[in-house]
Amino acid sequence: MLTYTDQSKIIIFCPPNSVTGGPEALHQLADKLFHLGIKNVFMHYIPQKKNAKPVNYNVYTTKEIEIVEDRPENILIIPESMTFLVKKHPESQKVIWWLSVDFYKILMDYRIRRQSFFTKLLYKQNDKEYHFEHLPKVYQWAQSYRSSIYIKDHGIPSSQIDFVCDYINPSFLKNTSRIEKYLSNKTILYNPRKGKKEVSELIKNSPDLQWVPV
Repeated sequence: MLTYTDQSKIIIFCPPNSVTGGPEALHQLADKLFHLGIKNVFMHYIPQKKNAKPVNYNVYTTKEIEIVEDRPENILIIPESMTFLVKKHPESQKVIWWLSVDFYKILMDYRIRRQSFFTKLLYKQNDKEYHFEHLPKVYQWAQSYRSSIYIKDHGIPSSQIDFVCDYINPSFLKNTSRIEKYLSNKTILYNPRKGKKEVSELIKNSPDLQWVPV
């Protein structure tokens, strides 16, 4: 169980200048904690850049921190895209937030392929990646049912998984009186790069719907 004290800092790792679902969820978390009265919540961008927070996320209240201290009282929120940070901070409490299984697979494949043959020989001896080991002070959050199944399949028991989800950007909820529902519209937009196997099954079993890749 995570332990939060008055001396704790909650540090949320995030890529800079990135406007996608994962980074938005990370900013939403910082904003929600701030409005719950938890003031020691900080964004830490990797790599660090000036104006790292996208303008789109100015609707979220966040603070930044440049130096991450590895202390037992601190809680580090690490997106699945940065699991290489898990072993870098052995003293801190760490939460891996699984926001995108597909993105995780792509990045892990890239990081491993990037190494030369000689480096691979040493990789097993000095492996800095996280491979679902049962490490102390490491906790798991699933953003979706699919991500929970993925980490269960890699040896994480259900008792060690919590569900933490994001929400729609408030800017999309303005002028809701103008939003109309076209219940007869049978067109579905989908991302062809994610969940290919699941989506193909849905398409095959719903011939009455028009599926449009975006």
